[in-house]
Amino acid sequence: MTERVQARIWIGGRCRRSDSHELVLAVKDAHVSVGAPRWEHVLCRPVSIDGLMEATTEGVLHLQDDGAPDGEMPLLTRTCREIGLTYRHWHEATLEDGCCVEVWEPGMKKPVRLHGDPCDPFTHLVESVPIRLAINHLRNGEIAAALDLLQRACPDIPEVPPLFVIED
Repeated sequence: MTERVQARIWIGGRCRRSDSHELVLAVKDAHVSVGAPRWEHVLCRPVSIDGLMEATTEGVLHLQDDGAPDGEMPLLTRTCREIGLTYRHWHEATLEDGCCVEVWEPGMKKPVRLHGDPCDPFTHLVESVPIRLAINHLRNGEIAAALDLLQRACPDIPEVPPLFVIED
């Protein structure tokens, strides 16, 4: 059985004008709402990239779905990866995943996926076990092993840059 929960996505980066129609179609077909304050219930139905750009907040496209199946937004995340746009995807807790944050930027082989905070989509949580192991390595003077554990437990999370349309 599919759970339907709230999901949000922030999209940014440099979109080539030749790829912009693909982004417009993905947003239109995803049946998402504009995520800007006081516009959360406005369905985003752009007909052009210029219309889509009107939905940006501080330069970043913020969209949400109040009933995303399993919290996923596959059409939008796949489109972002195909055309090279950075995204941050957050969804409320599901029975399978809990609350998750997924971030991807061009050059990544796969998205960074972390546990999220159900109250704050910009906070991600880290597992305590690798941190405790790292502390033990530090106590034993094993700096390299501790650093490796900490870097895997707390990966660099790219910021979503403003969305720009560039000419080909």
